[in-house]
Amino acid sequence: MKTIFEKKRNHIYFISFFIILYSSCNTTIIKEQNALVYSPNEVSIAYFNDGIRLNREHRYEESIISFTEAIKTDPAFQSAYIVRGNVFYILGRYSEAIQDYDSAINLGLQDISNYALAYYMKGKAYIVLNEFEKAIENYNQVLLLNPREPDAYHDRGYAYFNLERMAEAITDISLAINFDPLNYRYYNSRAIIFYKLGNYESALKDILKSLELNPGEAVTYSDCGYILKSLGHYNEALDCYNLAILLDSNFLMAYYGRAELYSLLADTTDNINERNDYLEKARDDYARLQ
Repeated sequence: MKTIFEKKRNHIYFISFFIILYSSCNTTIIKEQNALVYSPNEVSIAYFNDGIRLNREHRYEESIISFTEAIKTDPAFQSAYIVRGNVFYILGRYSEAIQDYDSAINLGLQDISNYALAYYMKGKAYIVLNEFEKAIENYNQVLLLNPREPDAYHDRGYAYFNLERMAEAITDISLAINFDPLNYRYYNSRAIIFYKLGNYESALKDILKSLELNPGEAVTYSDCGYILKSLGHYNEALDCYNLAILLDSNFLMAYYGRAELYSLLADTTDNINERNDYLEKARDDYARLQ
C-alpha cells in the first residue's frame, strides 16, 4: 500500500525550505531571551539575497556559491548555513546538508526560530537517510525550543512509525492534530498507522476527515480505497480508487488497489459474465503496472 508516509521519503511537501527571519538582517545587535541576535554585514546579506534569488530560479549550484560567499564574508551568518543546507537537502546531498545544519547549531541561539529550524531540517535529513533514532533526537531539540510545533510532532511520529513504536507515533501525530487541526496530512498519516494496526474504523474516520479538509489528493483517495476494502465496503472502495485515478491518471498504486479489488469482486460473484468482466478490468489495471 502506497501511503503518504512512504511518499514522503521522496516528496517532502509540507516543509517550507526557506523560513528565514529577515528581521535579523539589520545592522544592530539586540538582546533577545538573554541571547545576542547576530546581524550579518551588508556584503554577506547581498550574497545571501542573491542565493535566495538563484534558488527560486532553480539554479541550485549557483545559489550554493552565493551562500558560500555569504558565509566566507561573515562566518557567523547562521541563516546562510541553514539555507545552503536546505539547497544541499533539495539536491539529495544529505551529509553536506547535515554539516551545514550542525554549523548553524554550533553558532548558538542567535535567533530561536533559525536555531529550531536547523534542528528540524537536520531531523528531516536523518529521516531520508532512515536514521530514525537520530531524527528523533533532533525533533526532541525542536520541541524543547517550541513545544507547540506541529510539524516536529508529526515528523517525530513518522520516525516512531518506522521504528514500529506505534503508540508513540499515534501520540505525536495526535498532538500535531491538536496544535493544527486543519492540516489534512496529519489525519492521513494517523489513518495509515491505524490501518497498519488493523483499526480500520479509526483509520476510516481519519481518512474521511483528511478528504473533508482537502478533497484533491489522489493518494488520500487511494488510501481510502484500501481502508474501505479492508472493511468490506467494496463499492465505496471502488469509488475511491476511481476518484484517485481521475485526479492522477499516472498514480500506479491506485490502479494496483483497484486491480486487487476487481479480482476480489470476481471471486465473490456467482454470475459468470460479471466475473469475467471483473477479471478483464483487473487485467487491464495490472497491465498499467508493467
